[in-house]
Amino acid sequence: MNILCLGFIVVIAAAVSVTAYASNAEEQDGHGAEGVIQDLTWMANLLEEVSGSDMALTAMKIGMIKLTEGEEASDVVQMILNSGSSRSDTGMAALSSLTRLAVSVQQQSGGEALVVVRLESESLEEMERYSEWFQHLDARLLALGIQSDWRLNLQADMKEVLHADEFWDRLEGAGAHRTESIHAYQDLRSASMTYTVPRLHRWITAAGQEIHLQAAVHHLTTGDGYRLTLGTPLITIEY
Repeated sequence: MNILCLGFIVVIAAAVSVTAYASNAEEQDGHGAEGVIQDLTWMANLLEEVSGSDMALTAMKIGMIKLTEGEEASDVVQMILNSGSSRSDTGMAALSSLTRLAVSVQQQSGGEALVVVRLESESLEEMERYSEWFQHLDARLLALGIQSDWRLNLQADMKEVLHADEFWDRLEGAGAHRTESIHAYQDLRSASMTYTVPRLHRWITAAGQEIHLQAAVHHLTTGDGYRLTLGTPLITIEY
């Protein structure tokens, strides 16, 4: 069974605090979109060493906004997608043959709304394309008052000749330092660990430790293969 990781639940339940965390992180590292691409490149290079399939990307951005008088959730969706009304009706737009953009705006009490933006690639594209997309989306979201940072998730199947333990070894060899059981999980088919990785620009603080990365290995139900997932600062997709 796939597992919806704890990080996703925490992010949705505390959208306001998530926005504050990301704003502080951007203030301290000062890299903005450049930092996102640097983190994505580091994760992709690491996963490429052990993966035997295309890498799928899910990048998420979450924040709370205050709707102006007369403004509807669909108006916000259209503004973010920057497209015609037909796409705002579905909350989705194709950025390329491999990548789509999905936007969800859920109206809350008091005129507030929770905004969730997902950029999904079934196969990883050139980094230049992501740099352009992230910059454009950041500008649109900043206009709404959303300054939260991107949560990046990469996923791929492990090479058949490798064992799960080799994935953990590669992580530590790349400069990832395992935290002391924070958000660690293990059952018969899946395991996940959290790490500090000083070179990454996204983090959360838990139990007095900075967490930059969460990694997971899932033993597939068909065959003897493994699915690998990396997320910064936490995984926000099913693994």
